[in-house]
Amino acid sequence: MYRDYYGKAIRSVFSKINGIYLLVNHAVSYIGGVFLYAGYLAKNFLLFWL
Repeated sequence: MYRDYYGKAIRSVFSKINGIYLLVNHAVSYIGGVFLYAGYLAKNFLLFWL
């Protein structure tokens, strides 16, 4: 009984950590993509105007 409760608590914590990790990972890849795209646009803009 006690061990089962403990296992559930640990699984709950791990699923929360996993969810936060996935969220952060998604945000980082999204921001990275935005920066890459902005850099690409800036480079083309500079090449076009110089």
